[in-house]
Amino acid sequence: MITELSDKQWELIAAREQEYFEIGTCCEPADFDTGDEVLKSFYKRLGKPEPMILHFSSPLMCELACGFIFDSQLRGQLYSQLYSQLDSQLYSQLRSQLSSQLDSQLDESNKRFLHNRWGGQQWCATEAYFGAMPLIGVIFEEDGLALLQEWDKLARSVCWWAAWDGLAIVSDRPRTVRFENGLLHSEKGKAVEFSDGWGVSSWFGTIIPDHWLESGLDPMEVLRTENAEQKAAGCQIIGWPTMLSHLDHKVIDSEEDPQKGSLIELSLEGLPEPELYLKFNCPRNGEMMEGVNKHELSVKTVMAAHAWKQNIPLEMFNYPTQRT
Repeated sequence: MITELSDKQWELIAAREQEYFEIGTCCEPADFDTGDEVLKSFYKRLGKPEPMILHFSSPLMCELACGFIFDSQLRGQLYSQLYSQLDSQLYSQLRSQLSSQLDSQLDESNKRFLHNRWGGQQWCATEAYFGAMPLIGVIFEEDGLALLQEWDKLARSVCWWAAWDGLAIVSDRPRTVRFENGLLHSEKGKAVEFSDGWGVSSWFGTIIPDHWLESGLDPMEVLRTENAEQKAAGCQIIGWPTMLSHLDHKVIDSEEDPQKGSLIELSLEGLPEPELYLKFNCPRNGEMMEGVNKHELSVKTVMAAHAWKQNIPLEMFNYPTQRT
């Protein structure tokens, strides 16, 4: 039984984590040849005939192709050749921000690819985890290890894919993936974008409409948004000073020095109770507002909020003499 790992093993695991993050966010064109080879081997393992494999530029195009193959009145010869073979879903999972984006753009009758797909590169955590087992001394049966290596090869080759009897549909990888502080984020353009332009806009992990990143976002549109996380993201995009003039708020405490700022109680529709924010002037970034956990403040003062922000007990906290 393995009860602990050596420092060297932990180093190998850390390196593997970084390696698979790069696999999951790779923006190089998909290696369709390798992906096709692996998919054909899966069908062979299951005793199925070799499938027709179709490649498309994004998950959206894969979904539209499914709509044509399964539903279109114009499918003609393709329909007669394939329809009888395309009646068995192999797997069904929903996951990730791209799933949510695709889900929001299509009605239930047009989600065959989404409801049947595997994540390829974006689900590579499974391959990373099980592939790390031999590094710590776990021994796989030969056939199991060979199958794991095939899944690993597929994750390194393509993005989303879906399979039916006689047919597999595979998406290219995105051309853009942007993260900041571990969250999907882009202030200009989509955070994830495929070569055909489809993708998702995200503000620190929250999906937002694409046009919110364009100039002239209407504060009232943000306030009418039902999703509280989207509403908070929209407020950050517009800027809190502008948004405050449109929001129900009151100043709880204030300092004369703008770099110390004010403690503000803010009510947002969709949140169960008002939240506290520290509004202050940053010499580098200008006027800012940051959330404060009111349940962790001993007193609701500006100084207590700054101490909480710095993770310093209030009785030990002093304002810095110079801010940068």
